[in-house]
Amino acid sequence: MEKLPSNAYTPGIIRIATRGSTLALWQANYLKSLIEKTGTKVSIVVIKTTGDRVQNRFLSEIGGKGLFTKELEESLLARETDVAIHSLKDVPTNLSKPFTLGAILPRHSPSDILIANPKKNLLGVKGEMKSLDANAVKGFAPNITIATGSLRRIALLKNTRGNVQTLAIRGNVDTRLKKLEDSPWAGIILAKASVDRLGITGYPMWELDPNWFTPAPGQGALALEVLTENHELREWLSGFSCPETHRAITIERNLLQAVGGDCTLPFGSWVRDDQTAESPSTHYQVSAFISDESGHEISVTKSYEKSVADSQITSGIMMILKEKGLEKILSNLKVSP
Repeated sequence: MEKLPSNAYTPGIIRIATRGSTLALWQANYLKSLIEKTGTKVSIVVIKTTGDRVQNRFLSEIGGKGLFTKELEESLLARETDVAIHSLKDVPTNLSKPFTLGAILPRHSPSDILIANPKKNLLGVKGEMKSLDANAVKGFAPNITIATGSLRRIALLKNTRGNVQTLAIRGNVDTRLKKLEDSPWAGIILAKASVDRLGITGYPMWELDPNWFTPAPGQGALALEVLTENHELREWLSGFSCPETHRAITIERNLLQAVGGDCTLPFGSWVRDDQTAESPSTHYQVSAFISDESGHEISVTKSYEKSVADSQITSGIMMILKEKGLEKILSNLKVSP
């Protein structure tokens, strides 16, 4: 559900900093349309980031999530733009001091989606299924290749179907789809929100059930980054923020921060209304997943009343992860929480 400030932003035109991919431009134009509904003028400023330029290596090998935000932040500092829009999963948990998140827009789907090669039926999926659970993935044909640049997705796949082969793929969504069509791969994995936003059709595709395939922290949400000192704009942009999304992704990101990681970790966390509770609107269901490179994984799903403080939820989940062997996994990953 869209949220809007009650009035226009009076100081003048708002300049949105964005990457130049088809998806990033969709996101920028989505924000532009929301802002224009308030009667405020908007312009879009396209900026190329390091993350866009280097597309043949894992993010964990070239510097992490900040490679998608660094140049946009530089434009904010130079006062060339006023607000940067990001996929929240690309935003580091520790923003440097001059910057803050002015708003979190209502979340779209947090799930991942598997898109099969349309020219080769290699997955071995049988029957009509809209989503895939772990048992369905265990039934994949042996030794197929699925492309993804996410360590979390690789771990979830390999820990479920040990002989699935994976390789790193990055780049714009349309670039990845073209590579898939021209490849011997069985499929690629993308964020479902990006596929939905771009209206992609014409491919065999299945949602990976998020109750098993734990999403990345903040996946599906859009974040608006501004300078901390820009108090007037921050206050105005807060009128677009979704409190429910903001709280859920805050807990997810707090968990990521608590384990000491970013995109260099095979880690997932997901907070949603607990549909198994007698009153789902008053309870959260919180999931977390982490794996090391040897395939040793731990996961937890626990229900909390929404009246429980974020810090207590984070510490509760962390306690369970530690009881299950978190320290050993982090040691294997050479991470200090």
